[in-house]
Amino acid sequence: MSAQSPSLTVPMQDQSLHNAPFAAWAKTPDGRHVEANPAAERLAGRPVLGLTAEELFGHEQASEVREAEAAARALGIDQRLQLVGDTAVLVIRWPEDGLIRGIAIRI
Repeated sequence: MSAQSPSLTVPMQDQSLHNAPFAAWAKTPDGRHVEANPAAERLAGRPVLGLTAEELFGHEQASEVREAEAAARALGIDQRLQLVGDTAVLVIRWPEDGLIRGIAIRI
């Protein structure tokens, strides 16, 4: 029996991601959240499913998010420090199966 590496893609229904202490989400190409764990909703301060960054955070921060998502599509990954409200987070985004996936870790 050979050992397998864990998949980097974990559906939000997976209990480990659902209970993760970091925010995790997936967005459609038009920027709507289609998956989010509870930590993502706590970070945003409200439910995020179906909403865009602009609807969640306003125009200025949404512009930064769109820039980061474009970089992730072009380079295969984007990582940067960002403010979400008053909270500093390390955000890592990558494209996968037509979605932009991401995690945010409070620092």
